[in-house]
Amino acid sequence: MSPDAAFDSWIKNLRTEDSVFREASVLMPTGRWEWQSAAYLLTVSRDLWGFFGPMTMRDQHFGLVAVDALALYGFDEEGDPDSTVTPRCDPASYTGSDSELLSWTQYLWTSQWIEGTPPIPMGLDPRRYERWIVALLIRRGQTPPQ
Repeated sequence: MSPDAAFDSWIKNLRTEDSVFREASVLMPTGRWEWQSAAYLLTVSRDLWGFFGPMTMRDQHFGLVAVDALALYGFDEEGDPDSTVTPRCDPASYTGSDSELLSWTQYLWTSQWIEGTPPIPMGLDPRRYERWIVALLIRRGQTPPQ
């Protein structure tokens, strides 16, 4: 099986395992790794996806997630720390785990970390941590080692 066919098959299996991811994933081709990886990571949180999912699917991008992720670090949409940004949710309402999911979803979507080097998200529970690892593989267009 070619690497592309193996990747497509793997994404199809992930869709089968998670109907929420499937709903978001099918909006874009499997080769849109930034979409697939960001969708896979954010859909692990039913609360975050419940809030951002309808807007993300309507607009077919994760821009609003990126705005809230930037706001967590005190930046506006343009990355300006001296401007104010109005996030969609109160940043204080996010748990540490939710903040990490938003930040990493933003990174998977844009390939740009907010500030400094991307840290390993140590605040994620095992299920979300595993999802993060899988999302990184998706972003690179790689299937897991066999």
